[in-house]
Amino acid sequence: MEAFTVVMPVHNEEKFLPLSLPSIYNLNPSEVILIFDRCTDRSLEVTKECSSRHRFCENTKFVEVTEEVCRRVLSLPVHPLVDRKAIKYVLDVLKDISSSR
Repeated sequence: MEAFTVVMPVHNEEKFLPLSLPSIYNLNPSEVILIFDRCTDRSLEVTKECSSRHRFCENTKFVEVTEEVCRRVLSLPVHPLVDRKAIKYVLDVLKDISSSR
């Protein structure tokens, strides 16, 4: 199988991570990138425990999203059409928000 990377956003998923992570690791990806979006539960701790149990920790990257990152990253839902005007509008709003702080 060709090498591939799994990127998974995580937001307060501590109950599901013990189920989903082993299934991801069983696919034998070359790396796993977990993006923790301001979790208020034990998602990060549960993930680290599960990753080390499956001996996959060396190929797992843990990225914690901070407020600063949120201001700089545009996250889009899956959609077949992305309108340039909509993207420009969102970026303008984010710029206005950033400049008002």
